[in-house]
Amino acid sequence: MDHKAHYPAALLLAWLILLLPPMGAAQTTDTAAVANLHRLAGERYAEGDLQSATQLYLEIAQMETAEGARAQAFVTASWLQHLQQKDLAALDSLTQALTIDPQYPFDASHYNRDFEVLYKRALDEVARRRQRQAAQKVQEGLVAMEAEQDSVARLRLQEALDLTPDSAVAIYNLALLDLRQGAEEQAMTGFERVAALTFNEDSTSAASLRAKAQTSIGVIFFNRSEWQDAEAAFLEATRAHPEDVLAWKSLGLVRLEQDNYPGAVQALQTGIRIEPEDPSLAMDLARALIDSARGPEAVDLLTASLEQHSQNAALWSSLGRAHRQLGSPEQAALAFQRAIEADPGNAEDEASPAAVQIAWIRYQQGSYDAAMESAGQAAQWDPGYAAAWHVLGLAQQAAGDLDAAATSLEQATKLDPTRADFFLDLGHVLVADNALQPAETAFSRALSLDPESEAAKRNLEIVRGRLVTERAIASGSKAAPRARSKPIPPKKIGLRFVELNYKKLNLRGALVNEVNKKSPAARAGLRKGDLVLWVGQYGLMSDKDFFEYLKRSPPGETLDLQYLRDGKVHQATLELR
Repeated sequence: MDHKAHYPAALLLAWLILLLPPMGAAQTTDTAAVANLHRLAGERYAEGDLQSATQLYLEIAQMETAEGARAQAFVTASWLQHLQQKDLAALDSLTQALTIDPQYPFDASHYNRDFEVLYKRALDEVARRRQRQAAQKVQEGLVAMEAEQDSVARLRLQEALDLTPDSAVAIYNLALLDLRQGAEEQAMTGFERVAALTFNEDSTSAASLRAKAQTSIGVIFFNRSEWQDAEAAFLEATRAHPEDVLAWKSLGLVRLEQDNYPGAVQALQTGIRIEPEDPSLAMDLARALIDSARGPEAVDLLTASLEQHSQNAALWSSLGRAHRQLGSPEQAALAFQRAIEADPGNAEDEASPAAVQIAWIRYQQGSYDAAMESAGQAAQWDPGYAAAWHVLGLAQQAAGDLDAAATSLEQATKLDPTRADFFLDLGHVLVADNALQPAETAFSRALSLDPESEAAKRNLEIVRGRLVTERAIASGSKAAPRARSKPIPPKKIGLRFVELNYKKLNLRGALVNEVNKKSPAARAGLRKGDLVLWVGQYGLMSDKDFFEYLKRSPPGETLDLQYLRDGKVHQATLELR
């Protein structure tokens, strides 16, 4: 024997316990060869040949397939190495054992104090190795997430969790994957676990991760329109990491949703102080300032930001909206034009919305040709942009091209069938063009989208009434009204119409040229330029139809009129005195 020694009874008892096969070990690995090695190792130990016994147990560790059996063989070999004062080798064997089975049931009462210290060192080393391996898996997962390879990313992140079950970084990114794939509840659980795991950690990285988790929780609540819960989560994120810009920005936005404008300004100003050159923060803060009736400050803020980001189309658009809300249409139009110049061809999806804004400005100024030009350019850049077709249709209607207006507005309703105002405006155009059946359909759709719309209800009732009357007249079951006694003279109405060849111009209605002051027409609210379309249930083809109807209406009666003004159909009541 190369090495013989006698050991205290306590150590011998520990050794006999270690010699026992592991409870529940897989029988498939307890082959005759392994059993023989166990027998030989016991004999070598009894003879005091610890070196040979050690080697035999290392061989057993290589032959066993069950993790528990392999780990126990390595621990036994490590104990024998320690008894031979080979602590480096003992540490390596313990490390291999704990790498195989991190939950190995180590009972310190079976060993001496020095071996227990070795065991703790091995635990620390294995933990460091697993953390390094887990970090590598997380990194691989992040690369896969960036490449939108979600299945690969999930596999790598789960492997990281298998190595370190409490890896907050792995849990956080798995939750992000869940959120990206629409599993909100699962994502919420993951983010809440990250917040709990990092709650008592003081490191900057832990605080940053906790803030990100709380912000993500807030985003889920925000998307559900659960504003108070979202605000609480964002506020907790700012407390966890006061330098987290996204947390402050999110807090500002959720306060805007709750009309808490002072609170929104405070949160966004904090974000600006942390990141003064962030143009998106400047735009959000400008919105909050405008809603807080601090428009001039918003303009100053955006102007200062544009000094650093002069080619930022979104900033120019924000400045345009600020000027427009402050009642400065020309300055707004200039800013929107700069946005278009900064985004040639609508590559950033900023030029088309800016052109629509210019179209609205020109439309409201009565410059319908300019409005049509801007709206047409917006629709050309982005044919799927419903707002462009909408304002184009309104400008075409105001310019008198009802057919083109109907086509544009129909396109707007197809692109965005959820907008009640689109269907309402389409209905107005169809009424002006005497297309009552399609107008009824448009007003019905508007009312279904917005059941509280009084305009949709009123117009639908009027159109349906006219359809009934026209069908009755066409069938002969109802005649046009007959003249009554003492008709009111036309001059007492206080209206003069433009003398036109309405039929030649393909124009239906009676175009008002003059309204006398204090006349019944003036009291009804009619103005020069109004196009009277209907009197009662009867459509007008020209001014002659109006006066023909007037002859049949004696003093004291009231006439319900519908007229077109600025592209909109309005109602008026004309009292015959």
